[in-house]
Amino acid sequence: MRILAPLKDAAETLALIEAGAEELYCGVLTEEWKREYTNIASMNRRYSGTANLGSVEELENVCETAGKIPVYLTLNEQYYIEEQQEAIFELLSKIEGKIKAVIATDIGLIEKIKDNFRIGIHISTGGTSFNSETVRFYKELGASRVIIPRQVTLGEIKGIAKKTKGIELETFAMNTRCPNIDGFCTFQHGLDELNRPGAGGLLKKTRMDFHIMDKTQGAPEWVQKIVKRADLLGSASACQLNYRIESIEGDEKAAQTVKRKQQEMTYKNHCAGCALYDFEKAGIASLKIVGRENPIGKKIQDVKYLKALKDRLEDKPGRKEFEEIAKKTYKDIYGRDCRNVCYYPS
Repeated sequence: MRILAPLKDAAETLALIEAGAEELYCGVLTEEWKREYTNIASMNRRYSGTANLGSVEELENVCETAGKIPVYLTLNEQYYIEEQQEAIFELLSKIEGKIKAVIATDIGLIEKIKDNFRIGIHISTGGTSFNSETVRFYKELGASRVIIPRQVTLGEIKGIAKKTKGIELETFAMNTRCPNIDGFCTFQHGLDELNRPGAGGLLKKTRMDFHIMDKTQGAPEWVQKIVKRADLLGSASACQLNYRIESIEGDEKAAQTVKRKQQEMTYKNHCAGCALYDFEKAGIASLKIVGRENPIGKKIQDVKYLKALKDRLEDKPGRKEFEEIAKKTYKDIYGRDCRNVCYYPS
């Protein structure tokens, strides 16, 4: 298993590698792209400078600093118009031989990249690979890796791994267990980032929203309930989007139950530490840390946490012993007790 870490700034590259990152991924959102398409039509499902490199030159800098550490570029919007594809190809022509692979969803784009560039293909979680047949389809398409969606259970992941050979599987390991299925989700994050009014918009732009969520997670349950009800981020959704849920049958109680469940996701950084025991046995290739927009300190903590657990797996502990190790290591690195906010709850 390799640790895949996110970055948003070339200056983060070396720090992440020194912490133990074995792979890196990032997105690019240039001024030219924003002028032509606005950030609402992003290149990679992240819509602002808080999550993206700003130029091809920055990406080249990341690759040069990373050296032998592979760098992957996110191109994981669900679809692109022809003009956008041409802009992407122009970008790829400048970095071919520097990045190891693209993380992509749009099958039309994937086919064209495969035919025109010597760049690996990783299928994004937006590819909705919920079973082994889908993974085999992407293998035949030419992909070298498939990212398993967040909603797939630990048992299902092991089943997929057992039935698929000759292609790498990547699983989510840290942060943002969104309740929505990426490949089916049509929420428009970019519009919200542009238009969010008041304190919520300021918190997002300054990334103080992360610190509120992080501190809330470590607070007593009664404090968490007060903060969530106050809706400081401008919305109770996991994406911080302002929207309403209404039941077709007019059951307002059911609608609010759905929104509360999403609200519960918002203020939690999910963890798959204990699941590494099963991931190793299943032959999972890569552990994905979510959060390109997170502060570098949080990214380093996440990398160090997963590395420490990987190292302890070499001692061949039993499952129960490893879970105890994971919880103790969590407290050592994050400075608080594990709150059982599991990516893959048993």
